[in-house]
Amino acid sequence: HGFLYMFSFSVIIPTYTSIIDYFEEKSNTKGLIGAPSTYWGILMMMAPLGSLLNYLYETFLFKRSTKNPIIISCIGLIIGNALYVSAPPLNISFFLFLGRFICGLFNLRTHNKMYIINFLLQKDVSFYLTMFHTSSILGLGCGFIINCGLLFISSENKMLNKNTLGSIITIILSLVLLIITCIMFTEAHSKKFNITTMQMFGERIMDDESIKEMNSTNSVEGDDFSNIVKTQTLLLKDIDSKVGDFNRQNKFDDTNLVAKSVNELASKE
Repeated sequence: HGFLYMFSFSVIIPTYTSIIDYFEEKSNTKGLIGAPSTYWGILMMMAPLGSLLNYLYETFLFKRSTKNPIIISCIGLIIGNALYVSAPPLNISFFLFLGRFICGLFNLRTHNKMYIINFLLQKDVSFYLTMFHTSSILGLGCGFIINCGLLFISSENKMLNKNTLGSIITIILSLVLLIITCIMFTEAHSKKFNITTMQMFGERIMDDESIKEMNSTNSVEGDDFSNIVKTQTLLLKDIDSKVGDFNRQNKFDDTNLVAKSVNELASKE
């Protein structure tokens, strides 16, 4: 997903000037000194502007789902790039600006970082954050390389030409990621308490008998929500009470890290 957005961002940058020139020729506005350069700058600004505004709702989505933001982002990239592609054949320059703005508005790249930090083991966070940034940089580089090659393609087709092929490739990649996400992505938010997650984050603070007992209690299909909440509360208190023993046995001088893990765990559950 990080690769895809940065690819979508960079794949059309080499074509900004040529597509603006195309609309300038069509509208016969070459007499307006500086107009092409002004339009080019505004067009380049639209995706970053949309990215700024997406932060207003991205955290809201993440608190409710980890799967839906990826789906929404893919759909947004498809719509945004489709508008960009359809602008020349429809001769509507406004679609260029609207398409790029929508691509930025639905990039949701911060979602990847929040997912890695909140749902992966602490020892794996640094590795996967590095992988995320590496894939983003790779997407940025691939976008430039591919579309620089596309600039040498000569096509008179209004839909398939050097200005639009980069966005068409992005639409295809977005569709592929959308299908994979719908089929294979497992929602991280779950209404049912998962003792395996507790054991994983707690590094086996609880003994095996307690784990078996809690698992058997939570697996009962007829439990109502209040009983589940009560069970979780007792379990968290049990872990909290054992953190001190765990800390003393390992001779930890700083308890902040352990306390933070318990607090994060309680928030997630």
